[in-house]
Amino acid sequence: MAGLLRRPALALESSPKARRGLFGGLISTGFPAAYCTIALLTLGLLQILPAGGLDSPYVRYGWRVLFIAGALLAFGFAWWYARNVEESAAWKSSEKVKTPIRELLSGSSGRTFLQVFVLTTGLWFTSYMLTAVLPGLMKTRAGLGPTQVTLTLVVANALVILVYLGAGVLSQKIGRRPLLIVGGVVCAILVPVPYAMVASGDVRSYGAVAALVIAITLLISVPWGCLTTYLNERFHVGVRASGYGLGYSLGMVVPAFYAFYQAGLSSFLPLHYTAVVLLCLGGLLTVLGAVLGPETRDVDMA
Repeated sequence: MAGLLRRPALALESSPKARRGLFGGLISTGFPAAYCTIALLTLGLLQILPAGGLDSPYVRYGWRVLFIAGALLAFGFAWWYARNVEESAAWKSSEKVKTPIRELLSGSSGRTFLQVFVLTTGLWFTSYMLTAVLPGLMKTRAGLGPTQVTLTLVVANALVILVYLGAGVLSQKIGRRPLLIVGGVVCAILVPVPYAMVASGDVRSYGAVAALVIAITLLISVPWGCLTTYLNERFHVGVRASGYGLGYSLGMVVPAFYAFYQAGLSSFLPLHYTAVVLLCLGGLLTVLGAVLGPETRDVDMA
């Protein structure tokens, strides 16, 4: 497990400083690329194994095909990586930390981790809207069918790949901190506008809805393009893998109760508009987390 957590750190420690933004953005493209691949494979699989009632081929066994294929690919890749990829020079020459988690959560590393936690919590608050709310709104408020929703999200995530790469390169020019701050402001101020248009139910044209959904997805994705690089640059070698892994993952904890927050907010405004409040909260936390931290573009990762 420790070796797997080291992979993003290893890649960035081995990268030229001037290209860390690009390489970090490239690492981040794994998610949208996987989303597009899985969605398209599922659509293809449904043509072979139709889904209907509980006895339909897809429901009985078809959905397992991609899980099995993914597991085999993951184990195969991990095995190849362990056998063929060497650790970075920075890691080899560093003093090893016996209890990285303890060191991560104490002293200056602990303060860094708290700042990173605020930042990633904000980013996950904005991202949860994309996965937990927006697809349902496209069906219930905009009247799109399942195939239209899937194809729209595939196109949006395909474009996210370009946004991640572009944001990574841009962060190398202007800095990670400014990009994160701007991304948070965009999520708090601009993204609620197209979201509210979809949630209103007044926009029913497939083309218009698709354009709004794609705009929402791309705007929210901008700060994520430099996040992998930023998190790895924030921690020293001894706790870098733990800082990146826990900083990224624990940021999901508070936003994970998204549905409960929506239920509480629905006492004051319609349920389909509650995500606007959470978008603003996520954007503000993103800005706060970025402001509390330093610029990392020129950090020596060794």
